[in-house]
Amino acid sequence: MRLRFLNSGDPAAAGNEMSRMGVDAYGIGIMLPKASCILLKADDLSCICANILKQEMLSCGGDAAVPRHAISGGRRKTECLLIGSLAQFNRLREKLKLQPLGLSSLSDGITAALENYFRNEYRLKLGKYTLYPGRRKYVMGILNLTPDSFSGDGIYSGGIDYMAAAERAEQMAAEGADIIDVGGESMRPGSRAVSLREELRRTIPAVKRICGRLKIPVSIDTRKPEVAARALESGAVLINDIGGLRDAKMMRLAVSSGAGVVIMHMKGRSPAVMQRSASYGNAAKEVFACLSLALEKALENGVRRDGILIDPGIGFGKLPEHNIELLKELRGLRAIGRPLLVGVSRKTFLGKILKGAAPRERDNAGLAAAVMAAERGADVLRVHNVKAVKEALKVMEAIR
Repeated sequence: MRLRFLNSGDPAAAGNEMSRMGVDAYGIGIMLPKASCILLKADDLSCICANILKQEMLSCGGDAAVPRHAISGGRRKTECLLIGSLAQFNRLREKLKLQPLGLSSLSDGITAALENYFRNEYRLKLGKYTLYPGRRKYVMGILNLTPDSFSGDGIYSGGIDYMAAAERAEQMAAEGADIIDVGGESMRPGSRAVSLREELRRTIPAVKRICGRLKIPVSIDTRKPEVAARALESGAVLINDIGGLRDAKMMRLAVSSGAGVVIMHMKGRSPAVMQRSASYGNAAKEVFACLSLALEKALENGVRRDGILIDPGIGFGKLPEHNIELLKELRGLRAIGRPLLVGVSRKTFLGKILKGAAPRERDNAGLAAAVMAAERGADVLRVHNVKAVKEALKVMEAIR
């Protein structure tokens, strides 16, 4: 007799093994919900609700952890960590429907969170293009039309060489880029804003050339609604807004144009001051809450759900330890219910890990971070080195 471990908590590994053993489809369907270990955190509960929730989860065969103060804390707010298989959470949802004190609505919340967390395909509509995150990973190639890009790759020498910009975009497309992201203003920490006129001059001719030559989606990386509008008129189909649609004009443009939009988290109002606000009690929890609210607001205003991507904003108002925490807990953001875009390429936190490596010396580290982000749930990776990332993703998918 021999014993061996499979990938702990991975339903796919269990499903594959049962199939090899000859278990029929009906049996696999029954067993798969029991083959996962899920950690689901409930915040802002009254102590009464937390104790009821714990007892109900225990009665379903799972487990739950609450702080010691919750045992006799009355209606004081607390937290509860639920631990169990999908089958146990399904039983818990049914039990909570019969409970008072708002726990019946928590059942609906658990249902939505689990559906989003385990969702394996999205439909992302970007103009005439339709992508299906979940079927595979997508790569967004970065095209900086700036003289002061932090990564040192800006196509700018006293002015923009639009032919060189188009050729660089074509090169990235040939290397496997699925989206080209064009930006004319540096977003590095402490950067100064450029004028509307200058940003238009840098980006719009390039967007026109690229859209005329490539048959993949083009994104405009800007926080100015006027630049986004002109780029959309020139053929772009995605607004990559570091402001997370906090600008009312950008929100209205996203609604009226029907374009795709990236809603990104940034603490602080602009790159010039964002690092002054880089303080969190729990970075993953706070970023999740902000992005959830931003998505709700966008949907309430009429932004198309199937055009939205979510970005945790690695490096935007965050210290290295916050970026690492977010990447570690990235899979939890899937509960928001939209595909995730993550940009780690050449970011400062990589330089910190590598004891001061310059941006162009961070590509190997960025490749490792990108693959780990993809493994933890990122659907779109925003990168400088398209070819290397595409090859790494092929290896990752083969192993998976």
